Amino acid sequence: MIKWRRYGPRLHPRIFAKLNNTLHDILDAIPEGVILIDDTGTIQYFNSGAERLFGYPRAEVIGRNIKILMPPLDREAHDQYLSSYLRTGIRKIIGLGREVTAQRKDSSAFPIFLSIGEMRFGERRMFVGIAQDLTSRRQVEQKLLTLSSAIDQSPNAVLISNKDGVIEYVNESFVRLTGYDANELVGQNPRLLRSGHTDRDQYRHLWHAILNGREWHGEIEDRRKGGALYWAKQTITPLRDALGQITHYLAIQEDITALKRQQEALAESEERFRNVADMTGEWLWEQDQEGRYTYSSAAVIGILGYTPEEIIGKSYLELQCPSDPALVPSNPTLPYFRLVNQYRHKSGRIVFTESSGAPILGDPGEILRWRGVDHDITERKAFEDALRLRNRAMESLRVGVAICDARVLRLP
Repeated sequence: MIKWRRYGPRLHPRIFAKLNNTLHDILDAIPEGVILIDDTGTIQYFNSGAERLFGYPRAEVIGRNIKILMPPLDREAHDQYLSSYLRTGIRKIIGLGREVTAQRKDSSAFPIFLSIGEMRFGERRMFVGIAQDLTSRRQVEQKLLTLSSAIDQSPNAVLISNKDGVIEYVNESFVRLTGYDANELVGQNPRLLRSGHTDRDQYRHLWHAILNGREWHGEIEDRRKGGALYWAKQTITPLRDALGQITHYLAIQEDITALKRQQEALAESEERFRNVADMTGEWLWEQDQEGRYTYSSAAVIGILGYTPEEIIGKSYLELQCPSDPALVPSNPTLPYFRLVNQYRHKSGRIVFTESSGAPILGDPGEILRWRGVDHDITERKAFEDALRLRNRAMESLRVGVAICDARVLRLP
């Protein structure tokens, strides 16, 4: 119990006791630790907040030196500081406040913000300290520092703007991507980067989404400081405050310029491939592992009467004549050449093709798909069959038959 010796004699004992109890209740209601020490460093008062903070019951610390609440390295320094202040009056922390390290009963160290004030009780100098636990704040600060470092060092370009679209932050990757210095971008609107090639409807959809609190994903073409164009895969996320109000927008850009160029080159290559395939009249195709068509050139129309769209997803077995045994290579991991297949045309007639193909292999030797070409040999096979029939007929004749080359001179 605090003894207010200076003011106590002026009050009625019952009023003094009531005031003392009320003050004790007030101090116990404070969540921070409140500690009163005398000029020797001896603890005179320890509120409930201090009990929770340091893990000591007040009865265990009253009358002991304040050093028990400090790490070992700080204890000697505290004695020196207190004696120096009492001797010289030079303040280093009293009347101010600073972050220090404290120690709990279980010997664990933790950060606190300590404010110390001085008062007198009669002829004695007393010091009251208010200790606020900074553990949670330090954890939050560390988390924010980690997140900040992650954003600063992210390989993706990061931009943060206020709700009006004014840029407030860009990371180093954004600087490298756009060619602008950070101070050239902060305070500007992201419109600075527009190339003029991205469709206006895309921007309308973008703003409609984020203004309504939704995340937006898309690809845009922007312009660097030097004028060069680049493609970015972009995500824009609205950031909200504790009340759920949008305060900022977070934009993350991933440079996909090289990927776009590859896709354009691939599309151009595929277009050339399709044009060549259509001009040659050969039926070029791809099949998955199960033999279902995943690609077909337009030549299939002239060979089987089906459009490419009609056979995509079908198995080659569905197109072959039921009476024709399926011809497969002896080693499925090796290419095959000139296998004769018998198909049924969409009109019902029989079509013969000569097929060559090769597997596309993955790791380790797994067949991913098949790629090949079929050549229509129906007319050639009909001619060869007729020729073989004629040969058999001539061989069955009972008279001699001689065939001569008319281009060779006759013998005399």
